[in-house]
Amino acid sequence: MRVFLTGASGFVGSHMLARLLRDKHMVRGLVRRRGSLSPPQTSQQTLEEIEGDINSVNLASSLADCDAVINLVGIIYERGTDTFERVHHQGTINLVAAAKQNGVKRFVQMSALGARPAKATAYHV
Repeated sequence: MRVFLTGASGFVGSHMLARLLRDKHMVRGLVRRRGSLSPPQTSQQTLEEIEGDINSVNLASSLADCDAVINLVGIIYERGTDTFERVHHQGTINLVAAAKQNGVKRFVQMSALGARPAKATAYHV
């Protein structure tokens, strides 16, 4: 199976990437900077790093020939243009549209919110 994986260099994503590669899946990992995946996890035959942004208008072409999308992208703090709205909400909308455009049949979405009484950021509810 060819899987498009966002958040591949993050905590959950790096574990998902390792599992997908161990199970012999072909993985296209969306990364902010090429080379950000650690060497033990990379495999030239089954891993393709796609440098880009989840909100890119060119994202759809990266999903060509993919059977599944696993969206693990996420931020804990807003920084510059990386806001919760832009990354978690608009990015997911963009990714779903790209998946539909490419006829992707499986889409796994994981998201998180903090939960504490004295919230310090919009991440917490």
